[in-house]
Parts: sequence; structure tokens; C-alpha cells
Amino acid sequence: MKPILFKSRHLVILISVLIIFLFVLFGFKNIISWDTFGQYCYLPSFFIDRDLTVPLSHFDELNNTYQFSSTLYQFNIFNDVAATKYTCGLALLSAPFFIAGHIFALIFNYPPDGYSLPYSIAFGIGCIFYAILGLFYLRKVLLHFFDEKTTMWTIVLLVFGTNFLLNATGGRAFTHTFSFTFLAILIWKTIKFHQFPTIKNGFLLGASLAILGLIRFPDLLFGLIPLFWNVNRLNGFKHKMIFFKNNHLKEIIAVFLGFILFISIQFIFWKITSGKFLIDSYANNPGEGFDWFHPYTYQFLFSFKKGWFIYTPIAILAIIGLVRLPFKKENGLILTITFFIFLYVASCWTTWWYAGSFSSRAMIDSYPVLAIGFGILLSTGKRKLVLIISVPLLLLNIFQFIQYKKGIISMSQMTKEYYFSTFGQLAPATEAQKELLELDYFDYFDRDIDQIKLLPLHTWKAPLKQGVLNEQNWFTENIEIDLSDYYQPQTLYLVTATWTYEKASFKGLEGLVPNMAIMYKNKTYDWRGAEPGNPDLSQNIEENTFTMKYVLLNLRTKKDKLRVQVWRKDPKDIEIKSVEVTLFRILGKKSPEK
Repeated sequence: MKPILFKSRHLVILISVLIIFLFVLFGFKNIISWDTFGQYCYLPSFFIDRDLTVPLSHFDELNNTYQFSSTLYQFNIFNDVAATKYTCGLALLSAPFFIAGHIFALIFNYPPDGYSLPYSIAFGIGCIFYAILGLFYLRKVLLHFFDEKTTMWTIVLLVFGTNFLLNATGGRAFTHTFSFTFLAILIWKTIKFHQFPTIKNGFLLGASLAILGLIRFPDLLFGLIPLFWNVNRLNGFKHKMIFFKNNHLKEIIAVFLGFILFISIQFIFWKITSGKFLIDSYANNPGEGFDWFHPYTYQFLFSFKKGWFIYTPIAILAIIGLVRLPFKKENGLILTITFFIFLYVASCWTTWWYAGSFSSRAMIDSYPVLAIGFGILLSTGKRKLVLIISVPLLLLNIFQFIQYKKGIISMSQMTKEYYFSTFGQLAPATEAQKELLELDYFDYFDRDIDQIKLLPLHTWKAPLKQGVLNEQNWFTENIEIDLSDYYQPQTLYLVTATWTYEKASFKGLEGLVPNMAIMYKNKTYDWRGAEPGNPDLSQNIEENTFTMKYVLLNLRTKKDKLRVQVWRKDPKDIEIKSVEVTLFRILGKKSPEK
């Protein structure tokens, strides 16, 4: 056989240079924003403020300067303490780069606040480092299963055929790249520990799993891989545990020690900020969560909004390889099972499109396992056929990468009609094409109702049994409305609620707060109130009514309910007799009259 002159190591080096080039090309400015801001903010709080218990006003002042996001949705509030709802893995791994950024900020007279340009550049360099580190460990894993040539082609398909490259070079959701890296490390440490069960390898195995969980808690399920590694029969797990207990007890203790030492960092932070070691950090946002028995798997895979198979079609080939993996490679069964469990978990998240991104960014976490699926197909006698099929899919991914960076592919508003209208297009989308996009909530949040095209769906009328507001009664009764008959996913709705009051009791709207909310399992996940001066609140003195307008977020499920009430915020007695609620579907903006 002729020696392979160009090896997978050389390929990874070239891809690393490309990642550095693209990251610099796209720029370092404002990369600390949106979710990343919530994941990063541990560092300035710990190293600069030296206080993890600051109020929300602290982050509000920073947001006014740096414009991290339109709202500070990243935080939970515990007794005036603003605690990020994200785990600390990204911050922990970025700490060395943060310290370097802080030194440069002091030397070059930038604001030493943790967020100015030197910190952004240092953070970006850290993101580059971990993306490249992940590719080097992926290569190690692939060479355990395959030869050099298969490993090279597998890396090519994974990097250039999926959304990995975009996310690694400025996708604004860097935790997935970090997770990719530490899953590759976890698999490699699993291999090494089972080959050489030393205390060092055991500690590193436990630490890598803990760090993977600190990056994204759901990724802890990849702990199934080391747990069931080398278990090849029904009673194999029991025999494995007995073997390690009798022969490598110290090494197993090292695994647990490495895991507990790192994972405890998160529990300590929660204890400091909330008073509890374990919290549900998304509890204050019931609009996001796991619907275990009502997954969104079909949309997650096939929706033109963000479907993984639509925007990363080459993944279908890897899935075919993963199905064959248990029959081709030792430990293939646990890798395949873990992958499909992860796919299910990722698709159970109610906001299954995972906000702004290209394709399903959540799946990037699992790509080290997916790569083994590519390798299975490429290691067969039909490698040329697989590559022939892969080339157009790879080129499609690169082209759509460019479309996304040009803003042609939307981060979260794609529709089937828009997708095909802009297919193969590099020119900016026309206004007519933009009309095909899914409606954006923020386009209608503060828009006058007479500027919106509306389709009336239903009107509910209800007398109020508890409509007298006084010192003993601060709220009207809750009117809960079942929206299931009108529910459609990814659809914008507008609600108007008109309260009729007793004229003799009316002394003005000051002190009253009409409000509406969306409920999921009796928990509020979106609330809006309107006080006098708010454009969403209007009054008709002649008819003795006041009306509130409310644009609904995308409903979480078909079982969500609308709650309507009036709150007596300040001393203001009034008798409210009834309420009339009308549900509209938003069709778009009205064209300006000529």
C-alpha cells in the first residue's frame, strides 16, 4: 500500500486555519450577547465585581452600554439578586481567556468591566481554541474506529456538510461548540479509561462529564456512554460493575471525585444566589421547558422553520450509518442509543427551534457521535457512492451558510414558501419575498391595531361576579379562556379585552391595571399589563368601557389558556360589570394608504 501523504492531522490543521480566518472575518464585536451574555456574565461578577449577588439594575446599566439583548431575559430574581438562568460551563472554560482580556484592557485603557473590546476578543479567541480542540479530539476518536482515509472524509463531511462550521465561526450560540468539544473528549477519555483504568484517566473522565453537564445540563445524558461502555450482553453491566469494584475501586472513586468536584460549582452558585443547592432555573419562564410526552420531533426534523433534515440534509446519511453502527463496531449500540435519546430530548424542548440560529443548533452537541455514523458509511465498499451523494449536500450547506451570513436565510422566521422563493439566491430578499416569512412578534408588539391585518376568530362575553374592586378585593375574578380550538403552531394572535364598568363608580383609570396572561399548566409564562398612557390601553367614555390590546407570543401548546383580569394597583374603587374578549389571527401589516 502507498503511504498516505496527506493525513487527517493535516486536514484538521487546515480547517483550524479556516476557522480562525472566518472568525476574524466575521468580527469579534458584540459576540457577548443574547444567551451568550447570560452564560458569560459569571466571569465579570466573580473576577471584577467580586460579588455574585448583584441586583438586576447592575446588568441593566451594562445592557444600556453594550446592548446585549432587547430584554434581560437571561436572569432569575431571588430576593433582589439577579442570577443567570444558564449554567457556568462556558464561563469556567473561558476564564483563562477572560484574565488575558482583563490584562489587555488595563494596559490599553479600555473599560475594565469585563465586556469591552479586549474581553470580546479574548472570549472569541477562547471560542476558536475550543472549536479547534474539539476537532483534534474528534480525530482521535475516529481513528479509534476507522483508518486515516475514512477519518479524513468523515471530518470533511461533518465540518462542511453541517452547521458546525457556522456555529464555530460566529453562530452566537457557542455553548454547542463547547459541548461538541467536551463530548469528543468524554468519548476519548472513556476509551482510554477502559483501556488503561488509572486514577488519572478516571479523574479526567469524571471531570469531562461534569464540564459537559456544566455547559448544558441535558448533555449529562451522554454519561450513558462511559457507564455502558464495553457492555455487550444483558448481564454485562452487572459483571462490569463487579469487575471494577473488585479490581479498580480507587479508579472508580477518582471518576466520581472528578465529576463531583466540577459539577458542585453550579450547586454552590445556586446556593449563594437563591439559598438552595438545586433549582429549576427555567421555573420563572414556563414558556420554555420539556414536554416529555408531546415531543416536537417532526417539526424539529422536517419543519422549514428550522428542521434539521431540511437545513442539514447530509445528517440523514449519518443517521443511516448510526443505525448500522451496532452491527459494525463494538460499543456501537450504546453510542446509537444515546444519540437517539439525545435527539428525543432535544426535540421535547417547547421552543424546539432554539431561537436564532442556522439549522437545529442543539444537535451540534451530539456531532462527535454523528461523525461515527458518517464513518460507518464511508468505511464500506460503497465509499465512492456515499461521497457522490454527499457532494451536492455539502455544497448546499456551504451555499446556505453564505445565505445565512447575508441575512437571506432568517434566524427564526423561515417558511416553506420563503425557502423556495430564495433558493439559490444571493441577492438580498425583496420586500415581496419578506412577506412570505413567518410573522415576527416584535413587529406587532407596539403597532396600532388599525395598522394590522386581522382575522376575527371568536368572541367571548362574561359577566363578572367579582367585579367590585376595593380595599378588600384587589383583583377581578380570573377569566380563563381555552384557546385549543384556535391553536396553530408558529402563529401570531392578537387579543382585545373590553371591560364595561358602572358609570357611577368610575373615577378614572389611574391606579387600575388591566392585564392578560398566557398560562401553561396553571403557570404564567407571558404577562402584559397596561396602565394609563400605554398605547395598548384605550377608553370609550360614551360606552363606559376601556379596552386593552395584547399580542400573544407563540403559544407553547394547544392546552395553553388565556387569563384576563383587572388589578387594583392603587386605591381606586370601581365596579366592573362584564368583559368581552375577542381573539384575532394576525395576517400581516396593512399597506399604507396612498
